[in-house]
Amino acid sequence: MECWRHGAAPGICRERSPADYQFDDNRGRMEYQIHPHPHPVRGPYALHMSKRRLVALVLAVVLFTGAIGVRFVLLPSLLKLPADLDASIELTGTASLVDQAAIRSFDVRNLIREDVPVTIVNNVKVVSTQDGDAVIANRSTVTGPDNAVLSDTTRNWSINRRTFAAAPVPPGSGAQPHEGLVAGFPLDVQARDYPFWDFATQTVAQARYVGTEKIGDRTAYRFNIKASGPVKDPDILKMMPPGVPLTLTASSDATYWVDASTANVLDVNQRQDVEAVLALGSFTVPLGSVFSLEAHFAPETASDLRAAAAAQERGVFLLSTVIPVGLGLLAMAFGLITAWPALRRLRRPSARPMPRVSFQPPPGS
Repeated sequence: MECWRHGAAPGICRERSPADYQFDDNRGRMEYQIHPHPHPVRGPYALHMSKRRLVALVLAVVLFTGAIGVRFVLLPSLLKLPADLDASIELTGTASLVDQAAIRSFDVRNLIREDVPVTIVNNVKVVSTQDGDAVIANRSTVTGPDNAVLSDTTRNWSINRRTFAAAPVPPGSGAQPHEGLVAGFPLDVQARDYPFWDFATQTVAQARYVGTEKIGDRTAYRFNIKASGPVKDPDILKMMPPGVPLTLTASSDATYWVDASTANVLDVNQRQDVEAVLALGSFTVPLGSVFSLEAHFAPETASDLRAAAAAQERGVFLLSTVIPVGLGLLAMAFGLITAWPALRRLRRPSARPMPRVSFQPPPGS
């Protein structure tokens, strides 16, 4: 009977067979060769070790798959216009505009109210989504002193959720046809020119890249947009007195500072003017400006936008780098646990010759 033991593992025994004995004719004695067991670890202990390595292998595969999923599936799914977006932003400035009360009372002297302090609230809300496109409602409310509403307009647009470019208009959505950008810059904004839709003249203007600047602690691309032409927007035209033969011309000049990492607008300065010409038979009488607006972000609003851009950048870095790399390192660690026994066997020295045990056979054998 011969047995093998491995540490604290239970021994494995078997009966000797005649093949284990060899007779030495020169010495007249039998030699028994000790055979080390080719697999010394057997039984429940070995099975337990195999299960641990199997669990480690499964964990390595799961973690590696998770790292790939976070970086190439989850992150791209988040880098687009949210389907539940409902956000507002506030601008302050001054406006000169036609006083509707003066029109109703035929008060020509006070027809135009000049340099009225105003607050503009722009709200963007996703109305519906289809595939990679979304219909958004862009509501702009201008209020004056005592919270008097001076104008309240809503325009629907159909845009791509990633590039923000114009998308096909779904039937029944009420979205206005347009070209170029109309609700911000692409999420992967670059230092180049972009086509932008001017809703007042309903023409395409160029958002020209002017340069890169520092806005607080953020790096921003500066874009300038200029447009001019006859007014075609029905929301502006209906602000004029009905039945009066007026021809309106609009001009706009806007500067945007766009965060280079997140494409968030960090600050804006914009001015819009509308001039009117009265037609009297074959004569025209210029009436000058009937509407002007200058607006910009309040300092606290600009500060909040910079903080939001920084938080968004940290979130993207977390999903694009920290979590995938962390999961990948854990996967490598569990993979090493799985492969460690094989690596140890590769480092073992070559087997030494097997010892032989000699004994004298008993007499008469």
